[in-house]
Amino acid sequence: MSEAWTPPPGMTIELLHGRGERPADVALVTLAPGEITPWESHADAAEALRIMGGCLCVEVETDGGVLHVGLSEVGRRSFTVQPGERHRLVNPYRGAPAVFVVVMKCAASEGQ
Repeated sequence: MSEAWTPPPGMTIELLHGRGERPADVALVTLAPGEITPWESHADAAEALRIMGGCLCVEVETDGGVLHVGLSEVGRRSFTVQPGERHRLVNPYRGAPAVFVVVMKCAASEGQ
């Protein structure tokens, strides 16, 4: 069994639904201005993100480099990282935190 995941400095997580386990957990996340999370992937779960305030950049590794997807209140508001995709989150702005909802859904629970 793997070690428990802990949020990096500059990130707070409030679990809204679930117990921190899958098949589905919902959390309200705040990423401080200028913060970047470590690269990660989830072999068994999709990670859906929905921006609620501020701006967030989702960086996803691809065969050709890194895909940068910007989320904001006035532009694209949501994005889903597919199971197995290596990614990280960036709050590119120094003035405001990025506040977003994350839904982690286990790939095995699709259709349940």
